[in-house]
Amino acid sequence: PYTDSYRAGLHLTYRFDKPRKVTDSAPAAAIPAAALDSGAIDLAMLAPGTSLTDIEARLARAGITAGVAQPGLIVYEAEILPGIDQRQRLALVHEGGRLVKAGLIIDFDDVGNLDTTQQTFLRVQETLIGRYGVPNTIEEGAFTANFVEDVNRERFVRLSEWRMPAGTIRLGVPRRLDEQVRMEVQYATRFPPPSQTLWSIEGIR
Repeated sequence: PYTDSYRAGLHLTYRFDKPRKVTDSAPAAAIPAAALDSGAIDLAMLAPGTSLTDIEARLARAGITAGVAQPGLIVYEAEILPGIDQRQRLALVHEGGRLVKAGLIIDFDDVGNLDTTQQTFLRVQETLIGRYGVPNTIEEGAFTANFVEDVNRERFVRLSEWRMPAGTIRLGVPRRLDEQVRMEVQYATRFPPPSQTLWSIEGIR
């Protein structure tokens, strides 16, 4: 028989086995609660644009003093990442009384030892992931016997980036004019594109 009625239905399927898609739409937390609770210094506390006087006072309260001043740069011997045994230096790049960028330089113990070099980099990366979450990552090349040459010939690229309220925190192994190879973690408002690997703080040897 003829009728004016309609039937409607809705079918919903949820895939529990489908991996989560990670995007870069949400910025990381500005300052981890653990750092605030402990009184320790976290790189996320050193936001670009902050008064240099305020930054130095914050460092002093954390026991980080006796920085070595150069034109536009102050360098401290300081353990910013606990549990990382390699030498760490905190760099404050400043201009006009304001912080331009904060950098953490972490030396490799032996760039000729591939296992140690790779393990050190991964340990630093995992520490930062624990603080800031999943980063945007670019990986080109591999840890090989030609590691130093590969970095300097732009055949090796490792970049992990976390968006922050005042800019970006970047971890990587930048190419340098003096061809030294080391890790750097920088907090800055902008960085050159990944294809430009000369982004190290050159004033620190």
